Amino acid sequence: MLVDKVRETIEKYNLISKNDKVIVALSGGPDSMCLLDILNKLKNEYSLSLHCLYLNHMIREDAIKDEELVRDLCDRIGVSISIYKKDIPKVSEKLGLSLEECGRIVRYKVLKREMKLKGFSKIATAHHLDDNIETFLMRQFKGTSLGGLKVIKPKNGHIIRPLIGCTKGEILSYIQLRGIPFVIDKTNYETTYERNYIRNVILPEVEKKFPSYRRHLGNLIEDIWQLESVVEKLAKNLTNKALVELSSHKVIVDIDKLVKVGNEFLIKESIKNLFKFFNYTPTRKQISIVYEGIKCRRGNKELLKTSRLKVVREYNRLLIHKLLDASLTQPVRLVEIKGIKIKIRVGDVKIDVRENNMRKVGKLRQKFLNTLLRALMRVIKPHKRGTEFITKILLGENFSLLDEDILREILKYESLKNRYYIDLTNIGSIEVRNKREGDFMYVKSGRKKIKDIIIDEKIPLTRRENAIVFDIGNGEICLLKVGNKVRVSEKFFLNRNTKRFMVIEFPHLQ
Repeated sequence: MLVDKVRETIEKYNLISKNDKVIVALSGGPDSMCLLDILNKLKNEYSLSLHCLYLNHMIREDAIKDEELVRDLCDRIGVSISIYKKDIPKVSEKLGLSLEECGRIVRYKVLKREMKLKGFSKIATAHHLDDNIETFLMRQFKGTSLGGLKVIKPKNGHIIRPLIGCTKGEILSYIQLRGIPFVIDKTNYETTYERNYIRNVILPEVEKKFPSYRRHLGNLIEDIWQLESVVEKLAKNLTNKALVELSSHKVIVDIDKLVKVGNEFLIKESIKNLFKFFNYTPTRKQISIVYEGIKCRRGNKELLKTSRLKVVREYNRLLIHKLLDASLTQPVRLVEIKGIKIKIRVGDVKIDVRENNMRKVGKLRQKFLNTLLRALMRVIKPHKRGTEFITKILLGENFSLLDEDILREILKYESLKNRYYIDLTNIGSIEVRNKREGDFMYVKSGRKKIKDIIIDEKIPLTRRENAIVFDIGNGEICLLKVGNKVRVSEKFFLNRNTKRFMVIEFPHLQ
């Protein structure tokens, strides 16, 4: 008997527990009407609370009759029902989806919302074995992976499918025997739909030659469920072993640990798992691109970029991170400090402009005094004023008193507090922005491109993109910040002739 078969499926896959509250997705068709009748029969056995939901897709003019049918049945058996309407043709056109795909998405969205609203725990749909076989074949014809061949599982989170082991023929026989009313959706016979073509054209011919195909394919699908479970566990373990860092906006894994397993399929499944952290389902091609990219572990390279994510290889690490929403980027700030015009496009930065009255610049906290003195003693040339000279520096005398080497040592020490100094003698305006092609600054050996400086410093690729520069015009950079590294142009170091200078502070230097 079909009720016994459904009970067996429920127990085998742990679909229902005692006192569960289940919403039944009703369409008025034979499958969902059969599901409701069987669950109603098992209601007392499992102490179930049942509630039905019907969604009118507004595709057929006679859908109002379906509403009346499901409402009458629910009234007759004493089960509550909610009825909703959604203009699926209109929504599908807006989203650029097929009617079938759009209907499925909207239907599940409404069901999940109803489940939360009613305080229920599960949603039962009427998918059966024939549905699974159709999906299995369709995905093979269109191209899929092993994960795609698992097709419709008996349980997926809070969604359960008690009829998944029953054939369409068994369902039709049951409702005819029980005299359960149902409606036929005429669109199910339109072979322009891919699924309908398989159901109405291909499978009838298959059945003539292979009458037991349902049982054989059903067994194969069950094997795939078991295999997929094993693979999923192995891939998850591999992902966890290789995981270096995980946050809401990025995931980093150790490539050496990832590829150590030596199995291409398992590595690709692990890569797929990494995308799951961002609720993103990659295509087979995208997974292959990332896999090929990590086989070569030399240098930095962007492997993949989507509208939401970027995948980068940084030497022996693989990084996937979210792209910033353009609407969330900070607005441009325009400020003018003591005649210096500053345009700030990026970065958390504090800026001040001062005249050459150096009481604050050289004045360090007492706890740094001994360390600074030791540093200064290494570079101070013999001087008749000795300690008196050092004391004047610490108290903040004018730059003209400073030896260039001593001044550099003081500025180096100031950088430990994330504070940097720029000579403004020949600067009228500054733009704080991300680096661009062609940017350059002066180093000890002369003019050098920012791109080359970053490469020489072996800065990871993801940090390169967020490099912040202080542009004085025409791409000449007086200060470069990449990650936790800051570099000041040799041309703009403070010197004995500095009349005006800028103090730059990064409060949240990484």
